[in-house]
Amino acid sequence: MHTLFTSTRKNLLALFRSLPADKIRDCCSPAVYSRGMDYFQSDAVSQLVYNKEKTVLKAIVNGSDDYTVTIKMDNGSISGSCTCPYYDVCKHVVAVLMAASDEDADFEIERLDGKDAGNVFQQYLQGLTKDELTALVEKFASDKFRKEVINRHANAGTAKNTFRKVEQKIRKLFDDDDLMYSPDEFSEMLDNELEKLSGLEKSLKREIEELLFYIIKRVDAALYDGYLYDDYHDNSYDTSMRFDEFVIRYVISLNSSEKTEFLAKLDTQSKSHSYTTFEDLINVAKSVFVETDLSHLKNVLMTGYQDISLLLAGIYYDHVSGLLSYHEKTVILNVLLKDSVKWAIALAVLHDENGQLDKAIETLKTWLKENRTSYSYFEDAWSLYLDLLKKGKHDLTEIAADAITNCSTDTMLIKVISITDSNPARYELLLEKADAGALLRYLQKKKRLPEALDLINRKDNIPDSQVLNFFKEHKKMFPKEAVTYFGRVIEKNLESTGNHYYEAIADTVRHLAKINRAKADEHINFIRKNYNRRRNLISLLNEISLT
Repeated sequence: MHTLFTSTRKNLLALFRSLPADKIRDCCSPAVYSRGMDYFQSDAVSQLVYNKEKTVLKAIVNGSDDYTVTIKMDNGSISGSCTCPYYDVCKHVVAVLMAASDEDADFEIERLDGKDAGNVFQQYLQGLTKDELTALVEKFASDKFRKEVINRHANAGTAKNTFRKVEQKIRKLFDDDDLMYSPDEFSEMLDNELEKLSGLEKSLKREIEELLFYIIKRVDAALYDGYLYDDYHDNSYDTSMRFDEFVIRYVISLNSSEKTEFLAKLDTQSKSHSYTTFEDLINVAKSVFVETDLSHLKNVLMTGYQDISLLLAGIYYDHVSGLLSYHEKTVILNVLLKDSVKWAIALAVLHDENGQLDKAIETLKTWLKENRTSYSYFEDAWSLYLDLLKKGKHDLTEIAADAITNCSTDTMLIKVISITDSNPARYELLLEKADAGALLRYLQKKKRLPEALDLINRKDNIPDSQVLNFFKEHKKMFPKEAVTYFGRVIEKNLESTGNHYYEAIADTVRHLAKINRAKADEHINFIRKNYNRRRNLISLLNEISLT
Protein backbone atom coordinates (compact mmCIF):
# COMPACT_ATOMS: atom_id res chain seq x y z
CA MET A 1 0.00 0.00 0.00
CA HIS A 2 1.26 3.50 -0.85
CA THR A 3 0.29 6.44 1.35
CA LEU A 4 -1.70 8.96 -0.68
CA PHE A 5 -2.75 11.71 1.74
CA THR A 6 -4.44 12.29 5.09
CA SER A 7 -8.00 13.31 5.94
CA THR A 8 -10.16 14.17 8.92
CA ARG A 9 -13.30 12.79 7.27
CA LYS A 10 -15.07 9.93 9.04
CA ASN A 11 -15.01 7.57 6.04
CA LEU A 12 -13.95 7.32 2.40
CA LEU A 13 -17.38 8.11 1.02
CA ALA A 14 -17.46 11.42 2.92
CA LEU A 15 -13.91 12.14 1.79
CA PHE A 16 -14.58 11.55 -1.90
CA ARG A 17 -17.65 13.80 -1.86
CA SER A 18 -15.38 16.79 -1.21
CA LEU A 19 -11.95 15.67 -2.42
CA PRO A 20 -10.23 18.46 -4.40
CA ALA A 21 -8.35 17.53 -7.58
CA ASP A 22 -5.15 18.97 -6.10
CA LYS A 23 -5.11 16.21 -3.48
CA ILE A 24 -5.03 13.59 -6.21
CA ARG A 25 -2.50 15.53 -8.30
CA ASP A 26 -0.11 15.87 -5.35
CA CYS A 27 0.02 12.15 -4.53
CA CYS A 28 1.65 11.09 -7.81
CA SER A 29 3.90 12.27 -10.62
CA PRO A 30 2.49 14.55 -13.36
CA ALA A 31 2.83 11.75 -15.93
CA VAL A 32 0.92 9.28 -13.75
CA TYR A 33 -1.77 11.88 -13.06
CA SER A 34 -2.22 12.50 -16.78
CA ARG A 35 -2.50 8.79 -17.56
CA GLY A 36 -4.90 8.26 -14.68
CA MET A 37 -7.05 11.07 -16.05
CA ASP A 38 -7.09 9.33 -19.47
CA TYR A 39 -8.26 6.09 -17.88
CA PHE A 40 -10.97 7.86 -15.88
CA GLN A 41 -12.24 9.83 -18.86
CA SER A 42 -12.38 6.68 -21.00
CA ASP A 43 -14.67 5.01 -18.41
CA ALA A 44 -12.08 2.35 -17.60
CA VAL A 45 -13.08 2.26 -13.91
CA SER A 46 -15.91 -0.03 -12.86
CA GLN A 47 -17.34 -1.96 -9.90
CA LEU A 48 -16.69 0.56 -7.13
CA VAL A 49 -17.56 -1.27 -3.92
CA TYR A 50 -17.18 0.06 -0.35
CA ASN A 51 -17.10 -2.18 2.70
CA LYS A 52 -19.86 -1.70 5.28
CA GLU A 53 -17.83 0.82 7.29
CA LYS A 54 -16.87 2.64 4.06
CA THR A 55 -13.21 2.55 5.10
CA VAL A 56 -12.19 0.33 2.17
CA LEU A 57 -13.00 0.88 -1.50
CA LYS A 58 -12.25 -1.66 -4.22
CA ALA A 59 -12.62 -1.11 -7.96
CA ILE A 60 -11.67 -2.67 -11.27
CA VAL A 61 -9.69 -0.74 -13.88
CA ASN A 62 -9.85 -2.08 -17.42
CA GLY A 63 -6.74 -1.69 -19.55
CA SER A 64 -4.27 -4.03 -21.21
CA ASP A 65 -5.29 -6.25 -18.28
CA ASP A 66 -7.94 -5.84 -15.61
CA TYR A 67 -6.44 -4.61 -12.35
CA THR A 68 -7.97 -4.42 -8.89
CA VAL A 69 -7.37 -1.21 -6.95
CA THR A 70 -7.86 -0.99 -3.18
CA ILE A 71 -8.13 2.32 -1.32
CA LYS A 72 -8.04 2.15 2.51
CA MET A 73 -8.59 4.64 5.33
CA ASP A 74 -6.80 3.94 8.62
CA ASN A 75 -6.68 6.54 11.40
CA GLY A 76 -6.95 9.39 8.91
CA SER A 77 -4.28 8.02 6.57
CA ILE A 78 -5.43 7.17 3.05
CA SER A 79 -3.43 4.55 1.17
CA GLY A 80 -3.84 2.73 -2.10
CA SER A 81 -2.63 -0.40 -3.85
CA CYS A 82 -3.06 -2.03 -7.22
CA THR A 83 -2.53 -5.54 -8.56
CA CYS A 84 -0.45 -4.17 -11.45
CA PRO A 85 3.35 -4.54 -11.08
CA TYR A 86 4.06 -0.80 -10.99
CA TYR A 87 6.32 0.12 -8.06
CA ASP A 88 4.67 3.37 -6.96
CA VAL A 89 1.30 5.13 -7.03
CA CYS A 90 0.02 4.04 -10.45
CA LYS A 91 -2.39 5.38 -13.06
CA HIS A 92 -4.99 2.80 -11.99
CA VAL A 93 -5.08 4.14 -8.41
CA VAL A 94 -5.33 7.70 -9.73
CA ALA A 95 -8.19 6.73 -12.07
CA VAL A 96 -10.12 5.17 -9.16
CA LEU A 97 -9.60 8.26 -6.99
CA MET A 98 -11.02 10.40 -9.80
CA ALA A 99 -13.95 8.04 -10.38
CA ALA A 100 -14.80 7.87 -6.68
CA SER A 101 -14.67 11.68 -6.46
CA ASP A 102 -16.97 12.18 -9.42
CA GLU A 103 -20.36 13.51 -8.33
CA ASP A 104 -22.10 10.99 -10.60
CA ALA A 105 -20.09 8.02 -9.31
CA ASP A 106 -21.95 4.69 -9.23
CA PHE A 107 -20.95 2.53 -6.28
CA GLU A 108 -22.20 -0.25 -4.05
CA ILE A 109 -21.93 -0.95 -0.33
CA GLU A 110 -20.84 -4.47 0.47
CA ARG A 111 -23.65 -6.35 2.24
CA LEU A 112 -22.65 -9.92 2.92
CA ASP A 113 -23.65 -10.34 6.59
CA GLY A 114 -20.06 -10.03 7.77
CA LYS A 115 -18.57 -12.34 5.16
CA ASP A 116 -15.73 -11.06 3.06
CA ALA A 117 -16.62 -10.78 -0.63
CA GLY A 118 -13.17 -11.99 -1.65
CA ASN A 119 -13.58 -15.16 0.43
CA VAL A 120 -16.97 -15.84 -1.13
CA PHE A 121 -15.43 -15.54 -4.61
CA GLN A 122 -12.54 -17.82 -3.63
CA GLN A 123 -14.94 -20.42 -2.28
CA TYR A 124 -16.87 -20.27 -5.54
CA LEU A 125 -13.73 -20.88 -7.61
CA GLN A 126 -12.58 -23.71 -5.35
CA GLY A 127 -15.91 -25.43 -5.87
CA LEU A 128 -15.54 -25.56 -9.66
CA THR A 129 -14.28 -28.61 -11.51
CA LYS A 130 -11.14 -28.50 -13.63
CA ASP A 131 -13.25 -28.42 -16.80
CA GLU A 132 -15.37 -25.55 -15.44
CA LEU A 133 -12.26 -23.54 -14.54
CA THR A 134 -10.78 -24.23 -17.97
CA ALA A 135 -13.97 -23.01 -19.61
CA LEU A 136 -13.87 -19.80 -17.56
CA VAL A 137 -10.26 -19.12 -18.53
CA GLU A 138 -11.02 -19.79 -22.18
CA LYS A 139 -13.94 -17.38 -22.02
CA PHE A 140 -12.33 -14.47 -20.19
CA ALA A 141 -8.58 -14.74 -20.94
CA SER A 142 -7.25 -11.65 -22.70
CA ASP A 143 -5.40 -11.86 -26.01
CA LYS A 144 -2.29 -10.66 -24.19
CA PHE A 145 -2.48 -13.53 -21.70
CA ARG A 146 -3.03 -16.08 -24.49
CA LYS A 147 0.00 -14.75 -26.39
CA GLU A 148 2.13 -14.88 -23.25
CA VAL A 149 1.24 -18.53 -22.59
CA ILE A 150 1.95 -19.47 -26.22
CA ASN A 151 5.33 -17.69 -26.09
CA ARG A 152 6.24 -19.39 -22.83
CA HIS A 153 5.87 -22.80 -24.47
CA ALA A 154 7.34 -21.88 -27.87
CA ASN A 155 10.36 -23.81 -29.17
CA ALA A 156 13.67 -22.03 -29.72
CA GLY A 157 13.12 -21.45 -33.42
CA THR A 158 9.65 -19.99 -33.01
CA ALA A 159 10.80 -17.78 -30.12
CA LYS A 160 13.70 -16.32 -32.12
CA ASN A 161 11.48 -15.79 -35.16
CA THR A 162 8.96 -13.86 -33.00
CA PHE A 163 11.80 -11.79 -31.55
CA ARG A 164 13.29 -10.97 -34.98
CA LYS A 165 9.94 -9.67 -36.23
CA VAL A 166 9.43 -7.50 -33.16
CA GLU A 167 13.00 -6.18 -33.26
CA GLN A 168 12.67 -5.23 -36.95
CA LYS A 169 9.41 -3.37 -36.34
CA ILE A 170 10.85 -1.49 -33.37
CA ARG A 171 13.90 -0.43 -35.38
CA LYS A 172 11.59 0.82 -38.14
CA LEU A 173 9.71 2.96 -35.61
CA PHE A 174 12.82 5.06 -35.13
CA ASP A 175 13.13 5.54 -38.92
CA ASP A 176 9.60 6.92 -39.30
CA ASP A 177 9.98 10.72 -39.27
CA ASP A 178 6.26 11.42 -38.94
CA LEU A 179 5.91 8.99 -36.05
CA MET A 180 8.95 10.45 -34.30
CA TYR A 181 7.12 13.77 -33.99
CA SER A 182 4.18 12.08 -32.27
CA PRO A 183 5.43 10.86 -28.85
CA ASP A 184 2.09 9.40 -27.72
CA GLU A 185 1.61 7.40 -30.90
CA PHE A 186 5.23 6.25 -30.80
CA SER A 187 4.83 5.11 -27.19
CA GLU A 188 1.67 3.16 -28.02
CA MET A 189 3.27 1.38 -30.97
CA LEU A 190 6.47 0.62 -29.05
CA ASP A 191 4.49 -0.87 -26.15
CA ASN A 192 2.36 -2.95 -28.50
CA GLU A 193 5.48 -4.49 -30.03
CA LEU A 194 7.17 -5.18 -26.71
CA GLU A 195 4.10 -6.95 -25.36
CA LYS A 196 4.45 -9.47 -28.19
CA LEU A 197 7.60 -10.66 -26.38
CA SER A 198 5.79 -11.39 -23.09
CA GLY A 199 6.54 -14.96 -22.05
CA LEU A 200 9.88 -15.06 -23.89
CA GLU A 201 11.87 -13.39 -21.08
CA LYS A 202 13.51 -16.59 -19.82
CA SER A 203 14.33 -18.06 -23.22
CA LEU A 204 15.65 -14.83 -24.79
CA LYS A 205 17.35 -13.03 -21.89
CA ARG A 206 20.30 -11.66 -23.82
CA GLU A 207 18.29 -10.65 -26.87
CA ILE A 208 15.65 -8.76 -24.85
CA GLU A 209 18.30 -7.00 -22.76
CA GLU A 210 20.07 -5.79 -25.90
CA LEU A 211 16.77 -4.63 -27.38
CA LEU A 212 15.86 -2.67 -24.24
CA PHE A 213 19.18 -0.86 -24.18
CA TYR A 214 18.89 -0.21 -27.91
CA ILE A 215 15.51 1.46 -27.26
CA ILE A 216 16.90 3.51 -24.38
CA LYS A 217 19.87 4.77 -26.42
CA ARG A 218 17.79 5.53 -29.50
CA VAL A 219 15.15 7.43 -27.52
CA ASP A 220 17.80 9.58 -25.84
CA ALA A 221 19.46 10.27 -29.21
CA ALA A 222 16.09 11.10 -30.78
CA LEU A 223 15.27 13.59 -28.04
CA TYR A 224 18.68 15.19 -28.48
CA ASP A 225 17.94 15.59 -32.21
CA GLY A 226 14.57 17.25 -31.51
CA TYR A 227 12.34 14.23 -32.11
CA LEU A 228 9.71 12.64 -29.84
CA TYR A 229 8.38 16.07 -28.99
CA ASP A 230 4.92 17.36 -29.89
CA ASP A 231 5.32 21.12 -30.13
CA TYR A 232 1.59 21.77 -30.50
CA HIS A 233 0.64 19.94 -27.29
CA ASP A 234 3.94 20.68 -25.51
CA ASN A 235 4.36 16.95 -24.92
CA SER A 236 7.51 14.80 -25.06
CA TYR A 237 8.04 11.05 -24.86
CA ASP A 238 7.98 9.48 -21.44
CA THR A 239 7.99 5.79 -20.62
CA SER A 240 4.52 4.38 -20.13
CA MET A 241 3.47 2.02 -17.37
CA ARG A 242 3.21 -0.73 -19.97
CA PHE A 243 6.88 -0.20 -20.79
CA ASP A 244 7.83 -0.19 -17.11
CA GLU A 245 5.74 -3.32 -16.50
CA PHE A 246 7.52 -5.12 -19.33
CA VAL A 247 10.91 -4.23 -17.85
CA ILE A 248 9.75 -5.45 -14.41
CA ARG A 249 8.58 -8.79 -15.84
CA TYR A 250 11.86 -9.16 -17.68
CA VAL A 251 14.04 -8.46 -14.63
CA ILE A 252 11.95 -10.78 -12.44
CA SER A 253 12.72 -13.59 -14.89
CA LEU A 254 16.49 -13.24 -14.27
CA ASN A 255 18.54 -14.97 -11.58
CA SER A 256 20.09 -12.99 -8.72
CA SER A 257 23.37 -12.04 -10.40
CA GLU A 258 21.66 -11.31 -13.72
CA LYS A 259 19.25 -8.93 -11.96
CA THR A 260 21.98 -6.86 -10.35
CA GLU A 261 24.10 -6.87 -13.54
CA PHE A 262 21.16 -5.59 -15.59
CA LEU A 263 20.31 -2.92 -13.02
CA ALA A 264 23.97 -1.82 -12.86
CA LYS A 265 23.96 -1.38 -16.64
CA LEU A 266 20.68 0.52 -16.46
CA ASP A 267 22.09 2.72 -13.70
CA THR A 268 25.23 3.48 -15.73
CA GLN A 269 23.24 4.08 -18.88
CA SER A 270 20.93 6.63 -17.22
CA LYS A 271 23.92 8.62 -15.91
CA SER A 272 25.31 9.07 -19.42
CA HIS A 273 22.11 10.32 -21.03
CA SER A 274 21.37 13.88 -22.07
CA TYR A 275 17.73 13.55 -20.96
CA THR A 276 16.07 12.18 -17.82
CA THR A 277 13.45 10.11 -19.66
CA PHE A 278 14.64 6.80 -18.22
CA GLU A 279 15.99 8.17 -14.94
CA ASP A 280 13.10 6.78 -12.86
CA LEU A 281 13.22 3.38 -14.55
CA ILE A 282 15.82 2.28 -11.99
CA ASN A 283 12.93 2.19 -9.51
CA VAL A 284 11.94 -1.17 -10.97
CA ALA A 285 14.58 -2.47 -8.54
CA LYS A 286 12.01 -1.95 -5.76
CA SER A 287 9.82 -4.79 -6.97
CA VAL A 288 12.01 -7.43 -8.67
CA PHE A 289 13.85 -9.13 -5.80
CA VAL A 290 12.66 -12.13 -3.78
CA GLU A 291 13.91 -13.72 -0.55
CA THR A 292 16.44 -15.93 -2.31
CA ASP A 293 18.07 -12.87 -3.94
CA LEU A 294 18.87 -11.07 -0.70
CA SER A 295 22.16 -12.74 0.23
CA HIS A 296 23.60 -11.93 -3.19
CA LEU A 297 22.12 -8.43 -3.07
CA LYS A 298 23.78 -7.77 0.29
CA ASN A 299 27.16 -8.73 -1.14
CA VAL A 300 26.66 -6.49 -4.17
CA LEU A 301 25.71 -3.55 -1.94
CA MET A 302 28.59 -3.92 0.53
CA THR A 303 31.24 -4.37 -2.16
CA GLY A 304 29.91 -1.95 -4.77
CA TYR A 305 27.95 0.85 -3.08
CA GLN A 306 30.54 3.41 -4.19
CA ASP A 307 30.10 2.47 -7.85
CA ILE A 308 26.32 2.76 -8.15
CA SER A 309 23.98 5.72 -7.80
CA LEU A 310 22.70 6.74 -4.39
CA LEU A 311 19.18 5.97 -5.59
CA LEU A 312 20.02 2.35 -6.47
CA ALA A 313 22.11 1.91 -3.34
CA GLY A 314 19.17 3.14 -1.26
CA ILE A 315 16.81 0.67 -2.91
CA TYR A 316 19.25 -2.18 -2.25
CA TYR A 317 19.66 -1.06 1.37
CA ASP A 318 15.89 -1.14 1.90
CA HIS A 319 15.85 -4.73 0.65
CA VAL A 320 18.73 -6.08 2.76
CA SER A 321 18.89 -3.89 5.89
CA GLY A 322 17.57 -6.80 7.95
CA LEU A 323 20.70 -8.79 7.05
CA LEU A 324 23.21 -6.07 7.92
CA SER A 325 25.13 -5.54 11.15
CA TYR A 326 25.15 -2.22 12.98
CA HIS A 327 28.58 -1.41 11.50
CA GLU A 328 27.51 -2.35 7.96
CA LYS A 329 24.42 -0.19 8.23
CA THR A 330 26.42 2.83 9.40
CA VAL A 331 28.82 2.46 6.48
CA ILE A 332 26.01 2.52 3.93
CA LEU A 333 23.86 5.16 5.64
CA ASN A 334 26.80 7.56 5.95
CA VAL A 335 26.97 7.48 2.16
CA LEU A 336 23.23 7.56 1.52
CA LEU A 337 22.53 10.57 3.76
CA LYS A 338 24.13 12.76 1.11
CA ASP A 339 21.09 12.00 -1.05
CA SER A 340 18.09 12.35 1.25
CA VAL A 341 16.91 13.39 4.70
CA LYS A 342 15.32 9.93 4.93
CA TRP A 343 18.76 8.39 5.38
CA ALA A 344 19.98 11.00 7.87
CA ILE A 345 16.97 10.15 10.03
CA ALA A 346 17.57 6.42 9.57
CA LEU A 347 21.20 6.76 10.68
CA ALA A 348 20.28 8.84 13.73
CA VAL A 349 17.62 6.29 14.75
CA LEU A 350 20.10 3.46 14.24
CA HIS A 351 22.68 5.11 16.51
CA ASP A 352 20.05 5.84 19.16
CA GLU A 353 18.70 2.29 19.13
CA ASN A 354 22.23 1.00 19.65
CA GLY A 355 22.92 3.18 22.66
CA GLN A 356 24.89 5.82 20.77
CA LEU A 357 22.83 8.90 21.60
CA ASP A 358 25.68 11.36 21.11
CA LYS A 359 26.35 9.97 17.63
CA ALA A 360 22.65 10.22 16.80
CA ILE A 361 22.57 13.89 17.87
CA GLU A 362 25.77 14.71 15.99
CA THR A 363 24.46 13.03 12.83
CA LEU A 364 21.40 15.26 12.66
CA LYS A 365 23.22 18.36 13.88
CA THR A 366 25.76 18.06 11.06
CA TRP A 367 23.18 17.16 8.42
CA LEU A 368 20.81 20.01 9.31
CA LYS A 369 23.68 22.49 9.37
CA GLU A 370 24.71 21.45 5.86
CA ASN A 371 21.13 21.45 4.56
CA ARG A 372 19.58 24.60 5.94
CA THR A 373 16.33 25.65 4.30
CA SER A 374 13.41 27.91 5.12
CA TYR A 375 10.98 25.29 3.88
CA SER A 376 9.30 22.42 5.73
CA TYR A 377 10.91 19.54 3.85
CA PHE A 378 13.02 18.49 6.84
CA GLU A 379 10.41 18.69 9.57
CA ASP A 380 10.84 15.04 10.56
CA ALA A 381 14.60 15.55 10.96
CA TRP A 382 14.15 18.66 13.12
CA SER A 383 11.51 16.89 15.20
CA LEU A 384 13.74 13.89 15.83
CA TYR A 385 16.70 16.18 16.58
CA LEU A 386 14.69 17.94 19.29
CA ASP A 387 13.56 14.60 20.76
CA LEU A 388 17.13 13.33 20.91
CA LEU A 389 18.38 16.53 22.53
CA LYS A 390 15.64 16.35 25.13
CA LYS A 391 16.52 12.72 25.77
CA GLY A 392 20.12 13.84 26.34
CA LYS A 393 18.91 16.60 28.70
CA HIS A 394 20.25 19.42 26.52
CA ASP A 395 19.03 23.01 26.76
CA LEU A 396 16.48 23.37 23.96
CA THR A 397 15.74 27.08 24.19
CA GLU A 398 17.85 28.33 21.27
CA ILE A 399 17.75 25.15 19.20
CA ALA A 400 13.94 25.16 19.35
CA ALA A 401 13.99 28.72 18.01
CA ASP A 402 16.30 27.55 15.24
CA ALA A 403 13.84 24.77 14.42
CA ILE A 404 10.97 27.26 14.06
CA THR A 405 13.07 29.58 11.88
CA ASN A 406 14.25 26.80 9.58
CA CYS A 407 11.06 24.75 9.61
CA SER A 408 8.23 27.26 9.80
CA THR A 409 5.11 25.12 10.20
CA ASP A 410 2.26 24.99 12.67
CA THR A 411 3.14 21.38 13.52
CA MET A 412 6.73 22.34 14.35
CA LEU A 413 5.44 25.06 16.69
CA ILE A 414 3.24 22.48 18.43
CA LYS A 415 6.26 20.19 18.72
CA VAL A 416 8.50 22.91 20.13
CA ILE A 417 5.98 24.07 22.72
CA SER A 418 5.32 20.47 23.81
CA ILE A 419 8.96 19.72 24.63
CA THR A 420 10.25 23.04 25.98
CA ASP A 421 9.59 24.83 29.23
CA SER A 422 10.09 28.27 27.68
CA ASN A 423 7.45 30.93 27.11
CA PRO A 424 5.47 29.79 24.02
CA ALA A 425 4.77 33.40 23.03
CA ARG A 426 8.39 33.72 21.92
CA TYR A 427 8.05 30.83 19.48
CA GLU A 428 4.68 32.04 18.24
CA LEU A 429 6.25 35.39 17.41
CA LEU A 430 9.08 33.66 15.55
CA LEU A 431 6.58 31.67 13.48
CA GLU A 432 4.55 34.79 12.73
CA LYS A 433 7.68 36.46 11.40
CA ALA A 434 8.66 33.43 9.31
CA ASP A 435 5.19 32.39 8.05
CA ALA A 436 2.05 34.13 9.28
CA GLY A 437 -0.12 31.60 7.46
CA ALA A 438 1.42 28.79 9.51
CA LEU A 439 0.67 30.68 12.73
CA LEU A 440 -2.92 31.16 11.56
CA ARG A 441 -3.28 27.38 11.14
CA TYR A 442 -1.84 26.91 14.63
CA LEU A 443 -4.24 29.39 16.24
CA GLN A 444 -7.20 27.73 14.50
CA LYS A 445 -6.14 24.31 15.75
CA LYS A 446 -5.95 25.71 19.27
CA LYS A 447 -9.40 27.35 18.90
CA ARG A 448 -7.87 30.77 19.58
CA LEU A 449 -10.07 32.36 16.96
CA PRO A 450 -10.12 36.00 18.16
CA GLU A 451 -6.31 35.96 18.03
CA ALA A 452 -6.50 34.39 14.58
CA LEU A 453 -8.74 37.22 13.38
CA ASP A 454 -6.38 39.78 14.87
CA LEU A 455 -3.49 38.12 13.00
CA ILE A 456 -5.42 38.36 9.71
CA ASN A 457 -6.11 42.04 10.32
CA ARG A 458 -2.52 43.00 11.01
CA LYS A 459 -0.71 40.79 8.46
CA ASP A 460 -1.15 41.20 4.72
CA ASN A 461 1.05 38.28 3.64
CA ILE A 462 -1.29 35.41 4.53
CA PRO A 463 -2.46 33.58 1.36
CA ASP A 464 -5.88 34.80 0.20
CA SER A 465 -7.20 31.25 -0.06
CA GLN A 466 -6.32 30.60 3.58
CA VAL A 467 -8.05 33.78 4.77
CA LEU A 468 -11.11 32.95 2.67
CA ASN A 469 -11.32 29.48 4.19
CA PHE A 470 -11.05 31.01 7.66
CA PHE A 471 -14.08 33.22 7.07
CA LYS A 472 -16.03 30.42 5.40
CA GLU A 473 -15.49 28.22 8.44
CA HIS A 474 -16.02 30.90 11.09
CA LYS A 475 -18.42 33.30 9.34
CA LYS A 476 -21.08 33.00 12.05
CA MET A 477 -18.59 33.85 14.77
CA PHE A 478 -17.31 36.93 12.90
CA PRO A 479 -20.25 37.93 10.65
CA LYS A 480 -19.31 41.60 10.21
CA GLU A 481 -15.73 40.84 9.16
CA ALA A 482 -16.86 37.92 6.98
CA VAL A 483 -19.37 40.07 5.08
CA THR A 484 -16.68 42.64 4.35
CA TYR A 485 -14.15 40.05 3.24
CA PHE A 486 -16.64 38.11 1.08
CA GLY A 487 -17.51 41.38 -0.65
CA ARG A 488 -13.85 41.97 -1.52
CA VAL A 489 -13.52 38.44 -2.85
CA ILE A 490 -16.57 38.87 -5.11
CA GLU A 491 -15.26 42.20 -6.44
CA LYS A 492 -11.81 40.72 -7.07
CA ASN A 493 -13.16 37.75 -9.03
CA LEU A 494 -15.44 39.99 -11.10
CA GLU A 495 -12.30 41.52 -12.61
CA SER A 496 -11.73 38.27 -14.55
CA THR A 497 -13.81 36.06 -16.82
CA GLY A 498 -14.07 32.29 -16.98
CA ASN A 499 -15.93 29.53 -15.18
CA HIS A 500 -13.24 29.21 -12.54
CA TYR A 501 -13.90 32.79 -11.40
CA TYR A 502 -17.66 32.45 -11.76
CA GLU A 503 -17.73 29.37 -9.53
CA ALA A 504 -15.60 31.19 -6.94
CA ILE A 505 -18.06 34.12 -6.96
CA ALA A 506 -21.08 31.83 -6.62
CA ASP A 507 -19.47 29.87 -3.80
CA THR A 508 -18.65 33.09 -1.93
CA VAL A 509 -22.20 34.40 -2.41
CA ARG A 510 -23.57 31.14 -0.97
CA HIS A 511 -21.54 31.61 2.20
CA LEU A 512 -22.51 35.26 2.37
CA ALA A 513 -26.21 34.36 2.12
CA LYS A 514 -25.93 32.19 5.24
CA ILE A 515 -25.06 35.18 7.41
CA ASN A 516 -26.57 38.13 5.52
CA ARG A 517 -29.15 37.26 2.90
CA ALA A 518 -29.87 40.88 2.08
CA LYS A 519 -26.22 41.60 1.32
CA ALA A 520 -26.00 38.46 -0.85
CA ASP A 521 -29.06 39.57 -2.82
CA GLU A 522 -27.52 43.01 -3.22
CA HIS A 523 -24.44 41.46 -4.87
CA ILE A 524 -26.58 39.19 -7.04
CA ASN A 525 -28.69 42.11 -8.29
CA PHE A 526 -25.61 44.22 -8.94
CA ILE A 527 -24.05 41.45 -11.03
CA ARG A 528 -27.28 40.83 -12.95
CA LYS A 529 -27.46 44.51 -13.84
CA ASN A 530 -23.82 45.12 -14.74
CA TYR A 531 -22.54 41.74 -15.91
CA ASN A 532 -25.59 40.25 -17.63
CA ARG A 533 -23.53 38.96 -20.57
CA ARG A 534 -21.72 36.51 -18.31
CA ARG A 535 -24.40 33.91 -18.78
CA ASN A 536 -22.71 31.09 -16.89
CA LEU A 537 -22.23 33.34 -13.87
CA ILE A 538 -25.85 34.55 -13.99
CA SER A 539 -27.02 30.93 -14.21
CA LEU A 540 -25.02 30.00 -11.08
CA LEU A 541 -26.40 33.00 -9.17
CA ASN A 542 -29.96 32.18 -10.24
CA GLU A 543 -29.61 28.81 -8.51
CA ILE A 544 -28.67 30.62 -5.30
CA SER A 545 -31.66 32.97 -5.61
CA LEU A 546 -34.00 29.96 -5.65
CA THR A 547 -32.65 28.52 -2.41
